[in-house]
Amino acid sequence: PRNCPATFPEEFTKSRLAKALLDTMWMRGHFRLSDLTLSAKWRWNSKPLGSMAAFYASVEAAADYLDSLGISLGSYSFAESERVNQIAFKVAATDRPEDPDEEIGPEEEIDLPGNDPFRSPHPVIGRRRAIPDKLVPDPDSWLIFIPFDSCEFRLGGSLLCEAYGQNGDPAPEVGDGDYFIDCFEVVREFVEDKVALSGRTVSDGGLLAALKAMCPDELGAKIDVSGIMNAYDEDKSVRVLFSEVPGALIQIKDIDYDYADAEFLLQDIAYYPIGHPVPGSGSICVKSGRGGGISDILQSLLGSQASEGED
Repeated sequence: PRNCPATFPEEFTKSRLAKALLDTMWMRGHFRLSDLTLSAKWRWNSKPLGSMAAFYASVEAAADYLDSLGISLGSYSFAESERVNQIAFKVAATDRPEDPDEEIGPEEEIDLPGNDPFRSPHPVIGRRRAIPDKLVPDPDSWLIFIPFDSCEFRLGGSLLCEAYGQNGDPAPEVGDGDYFIDCFEVVREFVEDKVALSGRTVSDGGLLAALKAMCPDELGAKIDVSGIMNAYDEDKSVRVLFSEVPGALIQIKDIDYDYADAEFLLQDIAYYPIGHPVPGSGSICVKSGRGGGISDILQSLLGSQASEGED
């Protein structure tokens, strides 16, 4: 659990909410974003000056973001704390009362509540992942990064800033609910159809932390974030690598690249093929830099995967 930074309560709350939904996206079953409900829990130290103002901002941000996502809040709670300011969101998978003595098997599927007109006819969600969170040792496969928000990469409120004891940057202004919905539906389809070989949520620690967590022993990766830097007009790769903009990192086969490209283009979703796994290596090699002009575009098309959407 992470403490909510007093300087960025709105941004931090929305990133926690997005992470809870993204973590659910990898599970077995058949469901859409509109089939889900959330429970929220705040543990808050109300004594410091300005603490309750930050709490109010956090609750307001959660309500606004849930409304833009079209998701209902199933339950919420508040508890006083002497030390921490923490927020926890959990996907509510059932409306039945909990039985502490009941044993639930790992493969059991649970009916999801809700009566939204856009929900699935018979939504279910499993308790295990549909795809692994570790890379498959296929050197020809692609690693694709999909930011689930259109905001810029910033380091404020990140684990990197926390580790260095500073917050020189603003926090990412997460809040584009419509774009999140589009991204969720496409990536969720890849998960259900097993187009994605593996996948992981990009949140705590940012893109590089998610990639490192996906690499088992003796399997590394070689990535290039120059395309992301050019797209965002960003001159600092550290922001792209460690900013906590909610997103997904998926691995797909080379043969499925054109299909994935078409699906992303159909929904007008920005995605970034950043590299490949490297079997036999336990390290991650990162290339970054900004370019521009026709020569860089031609070099990109000739030197990497040329999708049908770019032809």
